[in-house]
Amino acid sequence: MVSKVVVQAPVRAADLGGWSDTWFARCGLVCNIAVSPGVEVRIDRGAPGTRRLVLSALGLDFDLSTSLALAGHPMIEAILTAHPPSDAMEITISSDVPPGSGMGTSAAVAVALLGALRTVEGRNVDRHDLAVEAHALETSTGLQSGVQDHAVAAFGGACEVRVRYPDFEVIPIEMAAQTWSALEDRFVSVYLGRPHHSSDIHHQVIARLSDADPEPFLAPLRQLAAQGADALRAGDLRAYARALDNSVDAQQHLEPALICADAHQLVTWCRELGAAAKINGAGGDGGSVSVLLPHDGPSRVELVKRIDEVGSWWRLGLRPTQHGVTVFQS
Repeated sequence: MVSKVVVQAPVRAADLGGWSDTWFARCGLVCNIAVSPGVEVRIDRGAPGTRRLVLSALGLDFDLSTSLALAGHPMIEAILTAHPPSDAMEITISSDVPPGSGMGTSAAVAVALLGALRTVEGRNVDRHDLAVEAHALETSTGLQSGVQDHAVAAFGGACEVRVRYPDFEVIPIEMAAQTWSALEDRFVSVYLGRPHHSSDIHHQVIARLSDADPEPFLAPLRQLAAQGADALRAGDLRAYARALDNSVDAQQHLEPALICADAHQLVTWCRELGAAAKINGAGGDGGSVSVLLPHDGPSRVELVKRIDEVGSWWRLGLRPTQHGVTVFQS
């Protein structure tokens, strides 16, 4: 065994077309952007006879030497069961992204943990295979999840994810250096102070769509993903902002409960001040919102001031990244 393996994976934001990458949509198109720092998994050589897992963000420490059962963490348990850690192995999972933020943190954990365990096993870390296995193991536990989160955690950058569930293809969005620089300057992720429960919200939407033709709800989401990707390729951030803004109405049409009161307030401020917002992931009562700040300086200052004055919200220290899953070993 190598003495140390560190694997990092980004989370994702501004997922235009989200919901169309699910089993009940079957056919999807998503445009999203990887942001970091996301998740880090570290595997160290431990003392002989010990196997240990630390979830640092939750302050939890598990002894794996006698059992791989992890109450309350079925996805991690499924991964460790599929890839049992060897003797004298200490695994630490850390992230500054709040759980339940709607930014695909669990998928990033799955991709990074699998990448680390595969590296220790001496196996090649293929990005597509990694995303496929991570999604399969997460959903094997009964959790609801589309495929976009695992794809962007593996590939990074700005991308289109074309979906024929569960199969997917990742198409990188090539953009000019000044467009990427503008995104880095204007892109902000705002956590609304409480988590949402993605799998539970999926069940709400599934129940709603089971009584109706899903296409009038899902087709606009796919169209917005295509519009967002085209705008980024063209370097047209005004058109990209329109796609983000229109996504809020499309999500609300899909299920009104996806836009909570705090998210609605932030969206209202963005529209008032010339910014754009996209509720991340499944939406619901909590989570996070991606904001493309105004180009105008005074309006930007005013929006940031309003966000910071809400005591329960905070701006996450995330920036767009072109890096996907990354492996370091020694």
